[in-house]
Amino acid sequence: MRQKFIKSFVIFMSFMVLTGVLYGVRAWGQEIEKGIKPWEVDIQGESKKNSLMELAPGKVINDDYFAPGRVVIIEGEVAKNLYFAGEEVKSRGPVGGDVLAAGRTIEVAGPVGGDVWAAGQRILLNEETKKGVVAFGEEMVLALPAKVGTNLIFFGKRLLAEGLVKGNLRVFADKVTIAGKVDGNVIAQAGEVIVASQARIGGNLLVKGAKAPQVMPGAQIGGKVEFTKTAPPVKEKPLWERVWVKVLSLIKLLVLALLMAFFAARLLRAGSETMTTRPGLSLGLGLGVAVLAPLVLIILCAIVIGQAATLVLGTFYLSLLALGGLLFKPVAGLVAGNFIFRYLQKEKQTALLWTVLLGSTVIWLVCLVPYLGAIINVLGLLFTVGALTVLLSRNFLTWPWGGGKNEKTVSGTNTSNNMDLTNVT
Repeated sequence: MRQKFIKSFVIFMSFMVLTGVLYGVRAWGQEIEKGIKPWEVDIQGESKKNSLMELAPGKVINDDYFAPGRVVIIEGEVAKNLYFAGEEVKSRGPVGGDVLAAGRTIEVAGPVGGDVWAAGQRILLNEETKKGVVAFGEEMVLALPAKVGTNLIFFGKRLLAEGLVKGNLRVFADKVTIAGKVDGNVIAQAGEVIVASQARIGGNLLVKGAKAPQVMPGAQIGGKVEFTKTAPPVKEKPLWERVWVKVLSLIKLLVLALLMAFFAARLLRAGSETMTTRPGLSLGLGLGVAVLAPLVLIILCAIVIGQAATLVLGTFYLSLLALGGLLFKPVAGLVAGNFIFRYLQKEKQTALLWTVLLGSTVIWLVCLVPYLGAIINVLGLLFTVGALTVLLSRNFLTWPWGGGKNEKTVSGTNTSNNMDLTNVT
């Protein structure tokens, strides 16, 4: 369970940091081009000064709103989703959609029409959330005026629930104090659970931990109280070490993507184009190479005259699989990055370097999700091997009859063997 929590936390925090960096850099560059000082701007109620990002009261954003900054204060109205990250972030105006927040201190003091996703050191909710809440943090307080429309899920150290949870309360923490009302069940895996005298639980109280829950006189529990004592946790690697391994893998991936953007731009573009324009062929060839090639090698190995061919083809087969596994994330990352920037910037073209770095990071984040990551890795390997097979057949099997040693068409334009860096940085 702790491993799932760490993976979910890393994914969520990385997503929020990536979102903040992406939109912060984009806004900074646009304002510099216009001759505007990014630290002193006031556009449509948005003011940024001395690392402060603020949406003034009375202002309405009729779309998704992204707000990165050291201090972020949202007092206006956001019609759709709100994404904000910083050292101190506060949402005090109404939000029609979801709220995704990351920061040291997070406060949600305005009504939310969707879900709340929050990751921070201290999280405070004191308004109504129409749907559910998922929070990661050291401490979370569900204040007395707050209402959660469905379920509340918390991963962290301490939880104080004084408000109303209309669904179930599920907690993974060191200490849990319930002093409000929960219409559904309370499911807690915690070192200490306290049910205050004013607490009202409509369903069951199910606790797993080292100590039985403390139910104070006057507390009302509609269902059963069940306690399961857990064995002492198995000693595992420190959190910092496990997180560092993941971060190191991301650094290696970004270095590889950077090198490919500078020194193998043609291969990167051609591979992503093949995966995008001919996905069926790429997947089919990838499956054929992965499944049929071993059978062919076995048959050749059984024939004396085919043993030399088996050695050559076997080496080529293993090399192709290794190359596909190595290049999967950068090539697929360019596909994902093109899609993201096309959605964000419409017709504006983005440099290859930033596109592949952003897309590779997104692919890396998706691959952290349990089970889904394994599926993405397998499919990505097949697609990449298939795309490489198409490129090899296009460049070598047709040579010297005009196949492509000296030139090749990518996205309707001819590129020479000399690397073109005009669109890399």
